[in-house]
Amino acid sequence: MDTAKIPTPNPDEFTAQNLQFDFKGLGDWDFATMVLDLQNKRANITQNAGEPHWYFSDTYASIQVRDARGKLIYTKKFNGRGNVPSSFDSLKIDQGYYITVLHQEYNARLLLMNPATNESFKTSKQATYKVTLDGLLLVEENSIPAPSLADIDGKLFEYQFLGLADKNFANLSLNLETMELIFAKSAGKPHVYFNQSTPYSSIQVKDQDGSEVYSHTMIGDEDATAVLKKIKLETGYYLIINHLEGTSRLLMAVDKVAQEKLANQNVYQISENGLTKKTLSDIPVPNRFTKMKIYGTNLDFTFAGLSDNQFAKLHFDKAKNMLHLDIKAVQPHYYFSDIYASVEVSDETGKVIYTRKFIGNVSPKAESFDIPIKEAYKIKITHQEPSRLVVTGSETDTKPTVRAENEFCVVANGLVGL
Repeated sequence: MDTAKIPTPNPDEFTAQNLQFDFKGLGDWDFATMVLDLQNKRANITQNAGEPHWYFSDTYASIQVRDARGKLIYTKKFNGRGNVPSSFDSLKIDQGYYITVLHQEYNARLLLMNPATNESFKTSKQATYKVTLDGLLLVEENSIPAPSLADIDGKLFEYQFLGLADKNFANLSLNLETMELIFAKSAGKPHVYFNQSTPYSSIQVKDQDGSEVYSHTMIGDEDATAVLKKIKLETGYYLIINHLEGTSRLLMAVDKVAQEKLANQNVYQISENGLTKKTLSDIPVPNRFTKMKIYGTNLDFTFAGLSDNQFAKLHFDKAKNMLHLDIKAVQPHYYFSDIYASVEVSDETGKVIYTRKFIGNVSPKAESFDIPIKEAYKIKITHQEPSRLVVTGSETDTKPTVRAENEFCVVANGLVGL
């Protein structure tokens, strides 16, 4: 083998799935340990009870952890002087995270090793490491990205919509632990001074492609009924909240902590850590290459034939995970002697569990069927005259347009075209 082709190991790379920092103090006693379990993506920091080093009256050692965005998520300072109780912290780490370690007497009292092989690595007074797929990479501290002010970290986001006389007429919550949105609006008029020409407030949810998942507009002087809506969220979804008096009558709390005033229009994208502020121009615009999406928990596919007479209706009930097909004893369209329309349902393995074909010039028997479904099931719907296949029940402002042949996959919030 040509030795010139053998790659030279990078001295700044520390390859291991488990790495351990031992912090020693006066008399070389172990006052703290940090174990990095990269396989399970955890950092476990143990501080032993006692005084690290009484010669040092201020910070003797420290640990800082930042996420891939550069946001500080953990800090631990070890003062040299002063007895402290024992403690244990465990936190998530992942690829791209940064760990900064400081020790005033690093040369002999800060050890970095691979416990599996007892291999030791060099240390320095202050060093920053980046978590990689294979271990740690020593990097410059100035390579840590600056945190973005657009990021709002949290698990529970709550909004209160206030109207005339500061009456709370609607509430919106996003629970990112359960990935669920709940919108609740009380019956009544939000604010009689605002009419339909200037909608008082609205919410809109869009998916990663910019397709509308849900929308609801609240007219100030409209005596509307109560609304309770639950939506399954996904990372990458967009949320648009409008309120004509948002600066004073739209309140926000993150993990039960009140936030500063909001704007009249607020646009967010759901991230792994919470919400990221966006603008409308950041949201993708669906085009002809975007998959067809029909979002809604109760959808009706109405099959009409000659003279627009209805001969069948397929009802999609996501809450019950059920399809209900009603067939009328009506000849679909006597101009067609072949298959005029059809419905086919298959499970997640592709096995067909139900099929029904409608011959244009044959009158079917009046009957109905219930077809259990699950997420990932496929539904094929055909109609030779797609203008006579009408979809209703979508909870968006976008009217679904179907084709002669349609195939959908059942998802949490409705149907996605294949």
